[in-house]
Amino acid sequence: MSGPLKRWTMLSMAALSVGYVTGCDDASVGDKTTLTKVDAAVAQLVPLNSLEPGDGVQTVTSGLTQAADGAAGPAYKALAAGAVASVDEQSAYAGILKLKKQQSAIRRTLTELQGLAGLVTTSNAYAVGYGLGDPKTAIGDLSSHISSMQGNATNLTWGAGEKPSEPTLAAVKQETSRLEGEIEQKQQQLDGLTKQRTELSATAEVQAKHADGLKGEEGVRAFAEASESRRKAEDLGVNIDLVQVQLDRLKSDLELTKAQGGIVTTGVAALQEQGKALESDWISQQKFAAQQKQVATLTTAGEKQGDYSIKSVSETLAKQLAELQQTRSAVLQQLEEARKYAETDNQQSTAFVQSIQTQLTTPGKSAEAYKNLKLTVHPQLAQYRLGVVQRNTGALSASEASLLMDVKATTDAAKAALTTASVAVPEELEKVDTAAADQLAKDAEAKLTESAETLINVESGDSPEKLKTAAKLARLVALHAHLQLYAARAAAGDTSTAGPAKELESTAVALRDELAATSTPLPPLPGELGQVPPPAATPPAAAPSTEPAQPATPPADPAAPAATPPAATPPAAPPAAQ
Repeated sequence: MSGPLKRWTMLSMAALSVGYVTGCDDASVGDKTTLTKVDAAVAQLVPLNSLEPGDGVQTVTSGLTQAADGAAGPAYKALAAGAVASVDEQSAYAGILKLKKQQSAIRRTLTELQGLAGLVTTSNAYAVGYGLGDPKTAIGDLSSHISSMQGNATNLTWGAGEKPSEPTLAAVKQETSRLEGEIEQKQQQLDGLTKQRTELSATAEVQAKHADGLKGEEGVRAFAEASESRRKAEDLGVNIDLVQVQLDRLKSDLELTKAQGGIVTTGVAALQEQGKALESDWISQQKFAAQQKQVATLTTAGEKQGDYSIKSVSETLAKQLAELQQTRSAVLQQLEEARKYAETDNQQSTAFVQSIQTQLTTPGKSAEAYKNLKLTVHPQLAQYRLGVVQRNTGALSASEASLLMDVKATTDAAKAALTTASVAVPEELEKVDTAAADQLAKDAEAKLTESAETLINVESGDSPEKLKTAAKLARLVALHAHLQLYAARAAAGDTSTAGPAKELESTAVALRDELAATSTPLPPLPGELGQVPPPAATPPAAAPSTEPAQPATPPADPAAPAATPPAATPPAAPPAAQ
């Protein structure tokens, strides 16, 4: 705020000299009217604690714009316009600080949104993992295997290979039934033969006893009959032994068949238990999957209104972006007014310098008046201010464009995570608007390019060395902002920035080396500008100059450190923008 005050103090002093040279004509009346309005505005500016946008600053700028737009000579119009640009620019800086806080808050919100979207992704991964354990195919295979082991009337074998040989349960049952039937028949046959043999043996004993009591042919015949009965009984014994062997073999086959049936039955039971276990595990996994789905749903929309969720965070984000847009609009309005009046300052200063070079030719006080006015009204200083305003406008658009690109990337990723998880995307997330990013990037590039061109004019024009150095520093900061914009566009997938970014980086590095070579204090530089070269050796001190002091010292640029102050103080200092 000291810059405008110093300039107007100098203007008041210089006005007396101008009046001495030019006289009190109609034009000087307009000058005095302008000076009176400016004095009144400055008086209102002094008690303000800050230049944050508000009614107080608005009153000051209103008074200054009336002065700048009034009927006055070019010197006073230039200084009035410069004061408007200075106050607007410094007030805009306060708004920019507010914007940075708002942008920091938005980035914190984006971090929250990323975390919540990550939780949805994790929950969905768990749900998908549990879903991969669906035993439907395995249970189907088990059922098919069980069916093949159980068999039926036509499927009597099971096992691997083209010719399975293992008996099925159906085959075992058929074989068991057959064997049990044959065993029963053989047992009945054995019982019948045993009975016959017993009866024949008893008959033989009776016949033998009867034969013992007979003599002659009758006795021989009776003995023969007894012997025949014994022979028949012995023959039956052979048959009995044969049937017994057959019966034992059948019983052995039955035991083996039952054992085979037991193995198959045990195998079927084990497979059935395995199927039940798979079904039980699947029910548990489905419960876990449902729980994870519920986590994803609650993370997205919450259980009730106001719960911390993607929905509520998206609401906050949309609100923050709307507030950011309001603040940006106000700041851009101030910067646009600062640009307008910086251009007026430049035009009127140029007109004044051109006219006074032809009008003030009288030595003495007229020369002193010329000196004071040229120190106060300097076109290159106004052009420098214009370049800084253009840079700040471009940097403002660039930072918001970069932010909106990040917002778009984050919200798109969140939407993709919800879609993958089959969760409905909240309307609040859909409403987050990032459509302005492309236009902001274009505006930023145009303003940053325009700023560089304006500052190059200051560097190459009839400017004091300190102002040229300040212009180079300001241009270096503008190049840095431009590089950051290109980096943001590249991160968003824009491949067209690679070539221009490389060219711009080369320009910035060359400018950095040029400044470093003159031991100019540099601001903190980003990584892409590399290592700052060591400063050049300090030259021997020059003899004191008898030339008049340089006409102007540039305003302080908050984005870059101020140039080293001069050893000698000129008659008056120029405006110092904060």
